[in-house]
Amino acid sequence: MFCEQCGNKISKQAVFCSKCGAKVSGNKEEEIAENDDFDESIRYTKKGFKCLDMENNDKAYRCFSKAMAILPNGYACYGLACCHSRTGDYGEALDLFIEAIELFEEQGDRDSIRQCNDAIKDIQETMKQRDENREGLFKLGVDIISNLLS
Repeated sequence: MFCEQCGNKISKQAVFCSKCGAKVSGNKEEEIAENDDFDESIRYTKKGFKCLDMENNDKAYRCFSKAMAILPNGYACYGLACCHSRTGDYGEALDLFIEAIELFEEQGDRDSIRQCNDAIKDIQETMKQRDENREGLFKLGVDIISNLLS
C-alpha cells in the first residue's frame, strides 16, 4: 500500500504516513465491503417497496428489516414505518418515522424529511379520529343500555 499524498510505501495497518504525515484513506478491502453492504441494503430496500406496492406487507417488512440490519438507511426505516402503519401499529410507525427523519437529516434529504413529517401528521390525525370513534361508540353503548333499562 502507498501513501496517496507522497507515494511512500506504508503498511496496511497504518493510520498516518510515516514520511509526510498524511492520513491514510483506509484499507481498500474494507471500503469494498462497505460498498457491498450499501448495495445489498439498497437492494433489500427497493425490494421492500416493490412488495409494498403489491400489498405484500409481510414480505416488505422482512426486506426492510434485512436492509436495516445490514446498513441502516432512511428509506428502509421509512418502509418499516409504512408496514407498521398499515397494520395499525401507529406507535411503532411514529417512532420509525422519527428515526427515518434522523437518518435523512444525516443525508441532507429535505424532501424525504418532509414526507416523513406529512406521514406523522396523517398518523396523528388517524389516531385522533380512532379515539373519537371509540368515545362515540362507548357513548352510544351507554345510551342503548340506558334505554333498555328504562
